[in-house]
Amino acid sequence: MVKIGYKFWIESKKGKHLIGKGGKKLLESIKETGSIKEATRQINWSYKYAWSYLKRLQKRSPYPVIKTYKGGETGGGTTLTPWGEELLELYQKAEKAFFSTSKKLKAITFLRSGENKRKEIEKKS
Repeated sequence: MVKIGYKFWIESKKGKHLIGKGGKKLLESIKETGSIKEATRQINWSYKYAWSYLKRLQKRSPYPVIKTYKGGETGGGTTLTPWGEELLELYQKAEKAFFSTSKKLKAITFLRSGENKRKEIEKKS
């Protein structure tokens, strides 16, 4: 039996990885919590790794993805920029379409790998 495997991500025009499953979770959590520190707790990433990821994303992205605010009496915070919001939404919509198609491919693979198909292949061999 065979199966179809896949991974999904968005790249820059230069072919550099921008955002994948983990990055989506990080941006969603930042949007929800307004804090990189809280976001990393939610998705079980280290703070250092998240900052490294965000710096790489910012460098590869055509526009800033996050905006940080320094601490003080009210504490600091982080928000997604309009481009960050757009990138996250693009990923979410594309991921939904991609996985809808992948389910159809898995169904085809399942049907083709059934007993009748196996007998057909054995006859040809």
